[in-house]
This record gives sequence, structure tokens and C-alpha cells, in this order.
Amino acid sequence: VLERKRADESLRASEARYRSVVESVKEVIFQLDAQGRWVFLNRAWGDITGYAVEHTLGTDYLEYVHPDDRERQSECFEQVLRGERDNCSEAVRYLRTGGGYRWLEASARPVVDADGRVAGLSGTLNDITNQKEHESQLEYIAHYDPLTGLPNRVLLNDRLQRGMAQARRRGQQLAVAYIDLDGFKAVNDGHG
Repeated sequence: VLERKRADESLRASEARYRSVVESVKEVIFQLDAQGRWVFLNRAWGDITGYAVEHTLGTDYLEYVHPDDRERQSECFEQVLRGERDNCSEAVRYLRTGGGYRWLEASARPVVDADGRVAGLSGTLNDITNQKEHESQLEYIAHYDPLTGLPNRVLLNDRLQRGMAQARRRGQQLAVAYIDLDGFKAVNDGHG
């Protein structure tokens, strides 16, 4: 009886340590069943999305994925469930309560049952919204003039190359109009 009591106390202490670690992690730790329903979510889910964990459990994960990203996220997870991949990682947008979304890097691995069959997925959702916003800013700076907000030569060259390729594929012609503004170079050189 004493040995069983010690084993129970040890198990409870181990579970408490495990729960403490899982709940303190900033990334979402999740588990899905084979039908794509949330089985487990840690507290970070509510912190990042605003949705209560207890209301989310049992619902389909795709309800929370941005409509434009659902097909890509679903395909990634389905490939793991079918055993075509050992894991998958995709950057997709997850909806927030009250509107808006957060970019999350979803990484998943298969959960295997006692018979060796894939019973679901487990993984993490890491918030990469700040990184995506930074990439977007860099993209803007690379293609637009910071003073005027107008497209720069890099973007012109890119669009011109695309236009030429499209015209070639369609057997069409392409014309480019060039407008010279008198005195613009002096203004541009003097004011950046």
C-alpha cells in the first residue's frame, strides 16, 4: 500500500512538473486527432489568438486558419497523416478574436497509437508575425522610393521582365513609354 501511495504521489508530482513546463512555454503546443480536431492546447493558444482553450478543444483546426491559407495548411497536415512525410512546417495565418490574424509557423509530427497507426498530429505554433512584418517592410523598401512612395527602378525592371515574358508567351507585342521630366534630376539629387 505504501509503495502504491508513493508511486501515485510521484506520478502526481511528475504530472504537475510537466503541466508547469508546458503552460509556461510561449509557443502553442497542440495535438490534433485524425479528423483534425484540437485535442490539446496549452495556455499560449489563448495568449496568441485570444480564443479560450476550453472553447477551442474539439473544434476543427481549419476554422482558425485564414481562408487563403487553409488549402496549404491542410495539405501539409494531410501528408503527415497519410505517412507521406515525417513532419511538416508551414508559415500560415491564424485568426484572432475580434478580427485580424497572426502569422504562425505550424510544425507537426504524427502521433502513433499502440498498433503503430497514425492517430493524429502533435506540434507547435510559433508566432512569427513580427518577422513577417519586417520582411514586408524590407520588400517595400527594396521596391519603392522612400520619399515619394513611387515604384523604383528595381520594381520597374521586374515588371518589365514579367511583361516581356508574358507578351512572348502570348505572341503579343509590348510597348514602353518613357517620359522625361525637365529638371527632375536636380530635384531628386538635392532631396534624395
